[in-house]
Amino acid sequence: PSLMDKKPFGRHAPLVNRAMIRNIAGASIFQFTVAMVLQFAGRQIFNIPCFDSTWGNPENEPACYGSTLELNSLIFNTFVFMQIFNEINCRRIEEKNVLHNIWKSPLFCIILALTIGGQIGIMVGIGATRIGEKIGIVTITGPMWAVSVVLGVMQLAWGYLVRFYPLEWCIGADDEDVTDMSKLEELIHWKSRKPRVIESMDVEPV
Repeated sequence: PSLMDKKPFGRHAPLVNRAMIRNIAGASIFQFTVAMVLQFAGRQIFNIPCFDSTWGNPENEPACYGSTLELNSLIFNTFVFMQIFNEINCRRIEEKNVLHNIWKSPLFCIILALTIGGQIGIMVGIGATRIGEKIGIVTITGPMWAVSVVLGVMQLAWGYLVRFYPLEWCIGADDEDVTDMSKLEELIHWKSRKPRVIESMDVEPV
């Protein structure tokens, strides 16, 4: 509803504005950091032992292939839950309270629930089968599930903190004036922007 109170920006408004770039960069930093920590320290954090896969042939697979599949499945599950909760962050671009009136968007809540249910089905249902192992997905332990969900929820907290970062120290165009340069852009001598020129299409009468 608050979005409807704003005046329209017109045809020259950027498709991706300064606030969107800030939010995307912030979310990417969090997700990349989590993925790298799990990739390089996940075995030590969860004490994953070396074991072979359940359905494969150990003679034709790399050593500890089963533990590699489990670690990769943990990273995949965590990444999906971070995306799910980041969908909630994307409900509002500049406002900090992204949960405001979320229950008034039943379609959004249904899609969110279906996404969570689908992910659980993939991890539990398909992950326990030969097909799951062939596509690189296996079941994970309870603590791994807990960490996946907690890290997903932390995406909400991180998104809240990111919105405190001032827009004048971000790159990107402003909705109201695409030529306006932020302090960061001026500091690094970012190339100045020009308003888009939209040519009118004159249709000749038949």
